[in-house]
Amino acid sequence: MGFRGVIRPARGVALAVAGSLAVVAFGMPAQTAERREWTWKYRKIQVPLLERTLTVELTAADPGREYVVGIAADDAPEAVFAIGEAVIAKGPAAPLRLIEGIENVPEHFVEVSKGRIRVTGTSRPDTALVVRGTVPAGTAVKIERRGTMVAAATVSGDALVVHNDKLRHPGAAGKNWSPISVLMRSEPVAKVTEPLPLRNGRYLVTPAAMARNLLQFALPDLGGRPVTSEMRAHVRLIVNTQGRVEHVEKISGNPEAVAAVEAAVRRWRFRPFVVGGQAVVAEGTLFFFFATDGRVSSPILAELGQ
Repeated sequence: MGFRGVIRPARGVALAVAGSLAVVAFGMPAQTAERREWTWKYRKIQVPLLERTLTVELTAADPGREYVVGIAADDAPEAVFAIGEAVIAKGPAAPLRLIEGIENVPEHFVEVSKGRIRVTGTSRPDTALVVRGTVPAGTAVKIERRGTMVAAATVSGDALVVHNDKLRHPGAAGKNWSPISVLMRSEPVAKVTEPLPLRNGRYLVTPAAMARNLLQFALPDLGGRPVTSEMRAHVRLIVNTQGRVEHVEKISGNPEAVAAVEAAVRRWRFRPFVVGGQAVVAEGTLFFFFATDGRVSSPILAELGQ
Protein backbone atom coordinates (compact mmCIF):
# COMPACT_ATOMS: atom_id res chain seq x y z
CA MET A 1 0.00 0.00 0.00
CA GLY A 2 3.06 2.26 -0.04
CA PHE A 3 3.05 3.02 3.70
CA ARG A 4 6.52 3.29 5.20
CA GLY A 5 7.88 4.43 8.53
CA VAL A 6 8.96 3.58 12.05
CA ILE A 7 6.60 4.53 14.88
CA ARG A 8 6.78 3.93 18.61
CA PRO A 9 3.23 3.29 19.80
CA ALA A 10 3.69 3.20 23.57
CA ARG A 11 6.47 3.10 26.13
CA GLY A 12 8.31 -0.19 25.78
CA VAL A 13 6.28 -1.19 22.72
CA ALA A 14 7.27 -0.44 19.16
CA LEU A 15 5.86 -0.99 15.71
CA ALA A 16 8.08 -0.76 12.66
CA VAL A 17 6.36 -0.61 9.30
CA ALA A 18 7.80 -1.05 5.82
CA GLY A 19 5.64 -1.59 2.78
CA SER A 20 2.20 -2.87 3.79
CA LEU A 21 3.46 -4.32 7.05
CA ALA A 22 6.81 -5.25 8.44
CA VAL A 23 7.79 -5.86 12.06
CA VAL A 24 6.17 -5.53 15.43
CA ALA A 25 8.71 -5.35 18.21
CA PHE A 26 7.99 -5.46 21.93
CA GLY A 27 10.32 -4.03 24.53
CA MET A 28 12.83 -1.84 22.66
CA PRO A 29 12.81 1.24 20.44
CA ALA A 30 11.96 0.40 16.84
CA GLN A 31 15.21 1.86 15.53
CA THR A 32 17.06 -1.24 16.74
CA ALA A 33 14.69 -3.63 14.99
CA GLU A 34 15.84 -5.53 11.95
CA ARG A 35 13.39 -4.88 9.13
CA ARG A 36 11.68 -7.99 7.80
CA GLU A 37 8.96 -7.26 5.29
CA TRP A 38 5.79 -9.30 5.16
CA THR A 39 2.10 -8.75 4.52
CA TRP A 40 -0.91 -9.85 6.52
CA LYS A 41 -3.82 -10.63 4.20
CA TYR A 42 -6.44 -10.08 6.86
CA ARG A 43 -9.93 -11.54 7.02
CA LYS A 44 -12.50 -8.79 7.52
CA ILE A 45 -14.91 -9.58 10.38
CA GLN A 46 -17.96 -7.35 10.89
CA VAL A 47 -19.46 -7.14 14.38
CA PRO A 48 -22.87 -5.54 15.08
CA LEU A 49 -22.86 -3.22 18.10
CA LEU A 50 -25.21 -3.44 21.07
CA GLU A 51 -26.37 0.08 21.92
CA ARG A 52 -22.95 1.53 21.12
CA THR A 53 -21.11 -1.03 23.23
CA LEU A 54 -18.73 -3.82 22.32
CA THR A 55 -16.93 -6.55 24.26
CA VAL A 56 -13.81 -8.27 22.97
CA GLU A 57 -13.44 -11.61 24.77
CA LEU A 58 -10.13 -13.46 24.53
CA THR A 59 -10.57 -16.97 25.87
CA ALA A 60 -7.66 -17.98 23.64
CA ALA A 61 -5.28 -15.68 25.54
CA ASP A 62 -4.19 -18.20 28.18
CA PRO A 63 -1.51 -17.30 30.74
CA GLY A 64 1.85 -17.12 29.03
CA ARG A 65 0.47 -16.27 25.59
CA GLU A 66 1.44 -12.80 24.45
CA TYR A 67 -1.35 -10.73 22.97
CA VAL A 68 -2.05 -7.21 21.80
CA VAL A 69 -5.41 -5.54 21.10
CA GLY A 70 -5.67 -2.25 19.23
CA ILE A 71 -9.04 -0.59 18.61
CA ALA A 72 -9.41 2.75 16.84
CA ALA A 73 -12.36 4.98 15.94
CA ASP A 74 -13.61 5.04 12.37
CA ASP A 75 -16.43 6.59 10.34
CA ALA A 76 -17.96 3.20 9.53
CA PRO A 77 -21.37 2.44 11.08
CA GLU A 78 -20.25 -0.92 12.51
CA ALA A 79 -17.23 -2.54 14.07
CA VAL A 80 -14.71 -4.27 11.80
CA PHE A 81 -12.03 -6.62 13.10
CA ALA A 82 -9.02 -8.58 11.92
CA ILE A 83 -7.73 -11.34 14.20
CA GLY A 84 -4.39 -12.98 13.62
CA GLU A 85 -1.73 -15.25 15.02
CA ALA A 86 1.74 -13.76 15.04
CA VAL A 87 4.87 -15.89 14.74
CA ILE A 88 7.52 -14.59 17.12
CA ALA A 89 11.13 -14.81 15.98
CA LYS A 90 13.06 -17.35 18.00
CA GLY A 91 16.27 -16.32 19.69
CA PRO A 92 17.82 -15.53 23.05
CA ALA A 93 15.57 -14.29 25.83
CA ALA A 94 15.93 -10.57 25.18
CA PRO A 95 13.59 -7.60 25.48
CA LEU A 96 13.31 -7.44 21.69
CA ARG A 97 11.01 -10.02 20.10
CA LEU A 98 10.16 -9.60 16.44
CA ILE A 99 6.98 -10.73 14.77
CA GLU A 100 7.93 -12.48 11.55
CA GLY A 101 4.44 -12.69 10.09
CA ILE A 102 0.73 -12.90 10.89
CA GLU A 103 -1.84 -15.44 9.70
CA ASN A 104 -5.58 -15.26 10.23
CA VAL A 105 -6.99 -17.16 13.20
CA PRO A 106 -9.16 -19.99 11.76
CA GLU A 107 -12.79 -18.94 11.37
CA HIS A 108 -14.16 -21.61 13.71
CA PHE A 109 -12.19 -20.01 16.59
CA VAL A 110 -13.99 -16.66 16.20
CA GLU A 111 -17.54 -16.21 17.52
CA VAL A 112 -19.57 -13.11 16.71
CA SER A 113 -22.79 -11.96 18.32
CA LYS A 114 -24.42 -8.60 18.79
CA GLY A 115 -22.07 -6.44 20.84
CA ARG A 116 -19.43 -9.14 21.26
CA ILE A 117 -16.56 -10.82 19.42
CA ARG A 118 -14.97 -13.83 21.07
CA VAL A 119 -11.70 -15.57 20.18
CA THR A 120 -11.78 -19.11 21.50
CA GLY A 121 -8.55 -20.58 20.18
CA THR A 122 -5.67 -20.49 17.73
CA SER A 123 -4.18 -23.04 15.36
CA ARG A 124 -0.84 -23.06 17.20
CA PRO A 125 -0.01 -22.76 20.91
CA ASP A 126 3.23 -20.85 20.33
CA THR A 127 1.85 -17.79 18.54
CA ALA A 128 0.92 -14.35 19.85
CA LEU A 129 -2.64 -13.16 19.43
CA VAL A 130 -3.11 -9.92 17.47
CA VAL A 131 -6.54 -8.25 17.48
CA ARG A 132 -7.08 -5.15 15.38
CA GLY A 133 -10.45 -3.39 15.27
CA THR A 134 -12.18 -0.20 14.24
CA VAL A 135 -15.41 1.00 15.83
CA PRO A 136 -17.68 4.02 15.39
CA ALA A 137 -16.48 6.98 17.43
CA GLY A 138 -18.00 7.01 20.91
CA THR A 139 -18.24 3.22 21.25
CA ALA A 140 -17.72 1.89 24.78
CA VAL A 141 -15.32 -1.05 24.52
CA LYS A 142 -14.42 -3.70 27.09
CA ILE A 143 -11.53 -6.16 26.76
CA GLU A 144 -11.91 -9.44 28.65
CA ARG A 145 -9.35 -12.21 28.95
CA ARG A 146 -10.66 -15.60 30.07
CA GLY A 147 -13.64 -14.07 31.87
CA THR A 148 -11.76 -11.21 33.56
CA MET A 149 -12.07 -7.63 32.36
CA VAL A 150 -8.61 -6.15 31.76
CA ALA A 151 -9.52 -2.79 30.19
CA ALA A 152 -12.45 -0.56 29.30
CA ALA A 153 -12.65 2.78 27.54
CA THR A 154 -14.80 4.83 25.21
CA VAL A 155 -13.03 5.01 21.85
CA SER A 156 -13.38 8.41 20.23
CA GLY A 157 -10.74 10.10 18.10
CA ASP A 158 -7.91 8.01 19.53
CA ALA A 159 -7.19 4.33 20.02
CA LEU A 160 -7.56 1.85 22.86
CA VAL A 161 -4.51 -0.42 23.15
CA VAL A 162 -4.07 -3.38 25.50
CA HIS A 163 -0.84 -5.37 25.61
CA ASN A 164 -0.65 -8.40 27.94
CA ASP A 165 -3.39 -7.14 30.31
CA LYS A 166 -1.89 -3.64 30.46
CA LEU A 167 -3.84 -0.67 29.14
CA ARG A 168 -1.62 1.53 27.00
CA HIS A 169 -2.59 5.18 26.63
CA PRO A 170 -6.40 5.06 26.79
CA GLY A 171 -7.68 8.01 24.80
CA ALA A 172 -4.26 9.39 23.90
CA ALA A 173 -3.01 6.29 22.14
CA GLY A 174 -4.15 7.38 18.70
CA LYS A 175 -1.15 9.66 18.30
CA ASN A 176 1.30 7.03 19.49
CA TRP A 177 -0.30 3.89 18.06
CA SER A 178 -1.80 5.27 14.86
CA PRO A 179 0.08 2.76 12.68
CA ILE A 180 -1.87 -0.10 14.25
CA SER A 181 -4.43 0.88 11.62
CA VAL A 182 -1.88 -0.35 9.09
CA LEU A 183 -2.85 -3.87 10.14
CA MET A 184 -6.00 -3.33 8.08
CA ARG A 185 -4.27 -1.78 5.05
CA SER A 186 -3.20 -5.03 3.44
CA GLU A 187 -5.43 -6.67 0.87
CA PRO A 188 -8.33 -8.64 2.44
CA VAL A 189 -8.05 -12.38 2.10
CA ALA A 190 -10.32 -13.83 -0.57
CA LYS A 191 -13.32 -15.86 0.53
CA VAL A 192 -12.34 -19.44 1.23
CA THR A 193 -14.63 -21.68 -0.81
CA GLU A 194 -12.50 -24.83 -0.87
CA PRO A 195 -12.34 -27.40 1.94
CA LEU A 196 -9.39 -26.99 4.29
CA PRO A 197 -7.75 -30.03 5.95
CA LEU A 198 -8.32 -30.63 9.66
CA ARG A 199 -6.26 -32.84 11.93
CA ASN A 200 -8.97 -35.49 12.36
CA GLY A 201 -9.05 -36.41 8.66
CA ARG A 202 -12.07 -34.25 7.98
CA TYR A 203 -12.10 -31.00 6.06
CA LEU A 204 -13.17 -27.60 7.32
CA VAL A 205 -15.74 -25.74 5.21
CA THR A 206 -16.55 -22.06 5.67
CA PRO A 207 -20.03 -20.49 5.24
CA ALA A 208 -18.91 -19.41 1.75
CA ALA A 209 -17.96 -23.00 0.87
CA MET A 210 -21.21 -24.36 2.29
CA ALA A 211 -23.28 -21.79 0.38
CA ARG A 212 -21.55 -22.72 -2.88
CA ASN A 213 -22.39 -26.42 -2.43
CA LEU A 214 -25.85 -26.07 -0.90
CA LEU A 215 -28.55 -27.85 -2.93
CA GLN A 216 -31.48 -27.97 -0.51
CA PHE A 217 -32.13 -25.36 2.17
CA ALA A 218 -34.58 -24.77 5.01
CA LEU A 219 -34.65 -21.57 7.08
CA PRO A 220 -34.63 -22.05 10.87
CA ASP A 221 -38.09 -21.29 12.27
CA LEU A 222 -39.06 -20.69 15.90
CA GLY A 223 -42.63 -21.77 15.14
CA GLY A 224 -44.20 -18.41 15.90
CA ARG A 225 -42.59 -18.17 19.33
CA PRO A 226 -42.23 -14.46 20.28
CA VAL A 227 -38.65 -13.25 20.63
CA THR A 228 -38.46 -10.74 23.50
CA SER A 229 -34.67 -10.41 23.32
CA GLU A 230 -32.22 -11.43 20.64
CA MET A 231 -31.48 -15.15 20.58
CA ARG A 232 -28.55 -16.84 18.90
CA ALA A 233 -27.39 -20.32 18.03
CA HIS A 234 -23.87 -21.54 17.29
CA VAL A 235 -23.69 -25.12 16.03
CA ARG A 236 -21.19 -27.48 14.42
CA LEU A 237 -22.29 -29.74 11.60
CA ILE A 238 -20.71 -32.69 9.81
CA VAL A 239 -21.53 -33.43 6.18
CA ASN A 240 -20.84 -36.93 4.89
CA THR A 241 -19.44 -37.90 1.49
CA GLN A 242 -22.96 -38.05 0.03
CA GLY A 243 -23.63 -34.42 0.98
CA ARG A 244 -26.03 -35.24 3.82
CA VAL A 245 -25.82 -33.67 7.28
CA GLU A 246 -25.11 -36.62 9.52
CA HIS A 247 -24.42 -34.76 12.77
CA VAL A 248 -25.31 -31.41 14.36
CA GLU A 249 -24.13 -30.39 17.82
CA LYS A 250 -24.60 -27.31 19.95
CA ILE A 251 -21.61 -25.09 20.67
CA SER A 252 -23.53 -22.31 22.40
CA GLY A 253 -26.78 -20.39 22.28
CA ASN A 254 -30.38 -20.30 23.48
CA PRO A 255 -31.95 -23.79 23.64
CA GLU A 256 -34.94 -22.76 21.49
CA ALA A 257 -32.72 -21.15 18.86
CA VAL A 258 -30.33 -24.11 18.79
CA ALA A 259 -33.24 -26.56 18.41
CA ALA A 260 -34.67 -24.54 15.50
CA VAL A 261 -31.30 -24.38 13.75
CA GLU A 262 -30.64 -28.09 14.28
CA ALA A 263 -34.04 -29.05 12.86
CA ALA A 264 -33.52 -26.90 9.77
CA VAL A 265 -29.90 -27.87 9.12
CA ARG A 266 -30.71 -31.58 9.24
CA ARG A 267 -32.91 -30.98 6.17
CA TRP A 268 -30.10 -29.35 4.18
CA ARG A 269 -28.44 -31.19 1.32
CA PHE A 270 -25.08 -30.37 -0.18
CA ARG A 271 -23.21 -31.21 -3.32
CA PRO A 272 -20.44 -33.46 -1.93
CA PHE A 273 -17.28 -31.60 -0.99
CA VAL A 274 -14.44 -32.83 -3.17
CA VAL A 275 -10.67 -32.74 -2.62
CA GLY A 276 -8.33 -34.23 -5.18
CA GLY A 277 -11.21 -35.82 -7.04
CA GLN A 278 -12.50 -37.62 -3.93
CA ALA A 279 -15.57 -36.79 -1.85
CA VAL A 280 -14.58 -35.97 1.74
CA VAL A 281 -16.29 -35.60 5.10
CA ALA A 282 -16.68 -31.89 5.84
CA GLU A 283 -17.11 -30.03 9.11
CA GLY A 284 -18.25 -26.45 9.63
CA THR A 285 -19.80 -24.09 12.12
CA LEU A 286 -22.85 -21.87 11.75
CA PHE A 287 -24.11 -18.79 13.57
CA PHE A 288 -27.77 -17.75 13.49
CA PHE A 289 -29.26 -14.66 15.12
CA PHE A 290 -32.99 -14.26 15.81
CA ALA A 291 -34.03 -10.62 16.25
CA THR A 292 -37.04 -9.32 18.15
CA ASP A 293 -38.59 -8.08 14.89
CA GLY A 294 -38.62 -11.62 13.48
CA ARG A 295 -35.56 -11.29 11.28
CA VAL A 296 -33.13 -14.21 11.05
CA SER A 297 -29.53 -13.47 10.08
CA SER A 298 -26.45 -15.60 9.55
CA PRO A 299 -23.16 -15.46 7.62
CA ILE A 300 -24.41 -18.28 5.38
CA LEU A 301 -27.60 -16.34 4.60
CA ALA A 302 -25.44 -13.40 3.56
CA GLU A 303 -23.49 -15.72 1.26
CA LEU A 304 -26.73 -17.01 -0.20
CA GLY A 305 -27.92 -13.46 -0.81
CA GLN A 306 -30.94 -13.77 1.48
